[in-house]
Amino acid sequence: MKRKAPFYVCPACGLSVRPEDLQVAFDRSKREIDSVRVSREEDEYDKKKKRQKDYLKWWTSDKK
Repeated sequence: MKRKAPFYVCPACGLSVRPEDLQVAFDRSKREIDSVRVSREEDEYDKKKKRQKDYLKWWTSDKK
């Protein structure tokens, strides 16, 4: 993007944004990415706990 006065202008499509708008969009996308990462980590944690629970159940059963 080329910088003109208080705007950034994309030479390919002509999109123009103010630096403040660009920062707001960047912050919003960063929050969304972080929330997805946290939910994925929680899912992996839950899967691990379930595997541990199933293994313990199998280990203590009589049908080994």
